[in-house]
Amino acid sequence: GTPWSLFHLVDNLWCLSGVDGSLVWRNREAAGGGAIWGPVAGQDLNTDGVPDLAFTNDGLIKAVDGKTGATLWSFDPRIAFAGLAPPGFVYYGMGHPAVFNPSQPGGPLELCGIITFLGSTYPYDFESSIIHMDAASGAFLAQAPLPSDLTPWYQDPLQDPDLYGYGSA
Repeated sequence: GTPWSLFHLVDNLWCLSGVDGSLVWRNREAAGGGAIWGPVAGQDLNTDGVPDLAFTNDGLIKAVDGKTGATLWSFDPRIAFAGLAPPGFVYYGMGHPAVFNPSQPGGPLELCGIITFLGSTYPYDFESSIIHMDAASGAFLAQAPLPSDLTPWYQDPLQDPDLYGYGSA
């Protein structure tokens, strides 16, 4: 296939030809606002032979057909994940999306990310989990607690307060 390049601008996702810069497709669905995480590409979610992509930001988790730019699925995680919050916490955001091979034999490709919950009273505490979704449909699969210490794989934000983008989506 033709190499392409993606970028996000004013609630639109644009796909440009990597050969001549011409427009391949544009996804005009409102992007949900805020900083965008992803898109992640490389896996063929709808089995049409072309890699698709997924991304998350404030108020939206979305998968897009890499061939046509059509939305495969999308939803508002503030609503969908509200019931996953621990008592006294509210959904805050999802970041660091990635598509992985199935975690269970015969299972679907999984879109995983880190979801963060914010304590509802001051001083605000954070709690995070790893979320697993079916990458082809967006259906919830599982939630696992995120360990409080991921060093040496991930920097501790309390030790590195300038760590870009931690805890936001």
